[in-house]
Amino acid sequence: MRQAATARRDGAMRQAPLVALLALAVPGCATDRARETPTGSGAAGSRERRDPRAEHRTEMESAWRWLAQRYDGDGDRRITLAEHGRGEAAFAHLDRDGDGAVTAVDLACDAILPPDLGIPLLLPRLIGGPLVDAAPVGQLAAELHALDQGGDGRVGRDEFQARFGPGAPAGVDGFGTLLAGMDGDRDRLLSLPELSNWLAGRDLDGDGLLASREREVAGPPLRTGFIPPEEREPAQDFAAVDLATGQPVLRSALQQRRPMALIFGSFT
Repeated sequence: MRQAATARRDGAMRQAPLVALLALAVPGCATDRARETPTGSGAAGSRERRDPRAEHRTEMESAWRWLAQRYDGDGDRRITLAEHGRGEAAFAHLDRDGDGAVTAVDLACDAILPPDLGIPLLLPRLIGGPLVDAAPVGQLAAELHALDQGGDGRVGRDEFQARFGPGAPAGVDGFGTLLAGMDGDRDRLLSLPELSNWLAGRDLDGDGLLASREREVAGPPLRTGFIPPEEREPAQDFAAVDLATGQPVLRSALQQRRPMALIFGSFT
């Protein structure tokens, strides 16, 4: 059985699944967080203030300019379903406020992740820290129940944010993601039974843990991948930015030392 809260050495790289899930965001819009990270400039040991939300806004503004140039045929700064032409499901991912048109406002909204994928990524880290990928279901339920400061048996956005802040990386609506998966009566609140029932039902392998990669059956880990190891070819070398330090890191420097996943997505 895994430990109650397991941490990986590759913590900096493990934000990638959350970033990739933005491309699958479900409709919904709600709207800081700044952190200190070491940088490569200035005197040794110097630190400068980074604002991930400001960086995310800059990225979304760039994405909107590209979308408008590509799809806004009449130049009214609104992309309709007909102009987009990629089908209703793809359009809904972009039309986050559900008003029938994609505008710059939609990309300014924090995204709601697909709950079956997003909640198991978010909750263990909220309770145990950014390197945690599994936590006991009972502990998670107790922590979420404790958010009910009003004693009415329900947890609202204000109570959630009072304890966890945004509760998710920049660009992700943490509480909205919980609502998308757990709020059975759609009252925009999380009742204590809704929280407990969702957690119990999501422990698919019955080991008492909610894991970011939940197995559907108990037993030893399954082999992943369909290309035999002897037939695999190494990826070309490239540099990426470590999300924890802001420093560049080469793929070759991680080879044989840490797991690495390449995730590709787009706003198209």
